[in-house]
Amino acid sequence: MKALLAILWLVFSAAAGFAQEQAVITTPPISGWTTILPAGTLEQQPEIIVADGGFAVAADSFVDESWYFDSPWVLLNPATGEWSDFEFPAVESPLLELDDNPIARLDIAGLFPDDPGLKFQLVDNGRKAVFLLHAGELLADHARYDGVVIVNPAARTAERLDHWMCRGPRNSGDIVWDFPEENLSVSCSLLIWYEGDSYRIQNTSEYIGQNWPNMLHLLSTSPDNRYWILRERFYYDPWYGDYYLYDRDTGITTILLWADWGVPYHFVVWLDASTLIVNSGHFILFLDAVTGERRKLLEDELEDLAAYSPFYPQLQMSSDGQWLVTTTDDGSLLLRSLSEAMGRP
Repeated sequence: MKALLAILWLVFSAAAGFAQEQAVITTPPISGWTTILPAGTLEQQPEIIVADGGFAVAADSFVDESWYFDSPWVLLNPATGEWSDFEFPAVESPLLELDDNPIARLDIAGLFPDDPGLKFQLVDNGRKAVFLLHAGELLADHARYDGVVIVNPAARTAERLDHWMCRGPRNSGDIVWDFPEENLSVSCSLLIWYEGDSYRIQNTSEYIGQNWPNMLHLLSTSPDNRYWILRERFYYDPWYGDYYLYDRDTGITTILLWADWGVPYHFVVWLDASTLIVNSGHFILFLDAVTGERRKLLEDELEDLAAYSPFYPQLQMSSDGQWLVTTTDDGSLLLRSLSEAMGRP
């Protein structure tokens, strides 16, 4: 009996030792990446948002009680590694409430849907108003809208245009892209050309000269508006679709990224009017739209990181395109200099 108990004790001891060893396994250092927060600091899938000056992390994402902050968000300065309390700055949105002063100046009462929750945007140099019609409360993401109403106060007219699973630019809420110098607005897959008191509607696919049956939504524009980034949206699978770069001067459309589920919302940074870097989630793409130069960066490093975090990592790129951060399953936060990876000073 003593011999049997001894054997059982050895078995349980070995199992306990194995479990303890498993518990302390952490992501090993990956070449080029700096560990900003060690394993066990953050919860899995912490809330991290790209912000001016660095990356904002939700304070309640820290599970290590030795970290305490006085604000609900904290800002990581990637250049110095310092943390500070953070509050999101007030952003002047182009969206207006029904009781804002411009609505009184336009005198368009009765031309828009009777819904006190509606917001609108002035377009065509303030001569028209576009109201956004939300897709409904049953959707998990209330940011989507399924139509717009264009109101023309001068002509006392209003017309509805329908959308399918439409989004506006992520950083400013659901808005219509407006190009007043061209008398043009873009609402997801529709171009609205203003011609005096009337307007003309054109699909984005028709505008770029492609006879595609699916919709192309405008996601980003270069600083001079020459280049547009569009994503193909399918009627029955709106989450799937390729990304395209359209040159408005030459009329040439090229593939930016093939369809991928891992592309984050803040996925592109324009370095200047014609060069950009794209965070695909699996690699960083550098693209010179003028010369056509394309380079994939950090693909092997990100593959190594994914081996230790099979369900993510969530990869975030700073708003200036200088830094990357990623989190791993063990609660670490890792930082990478993107400028160094690109060979830029």
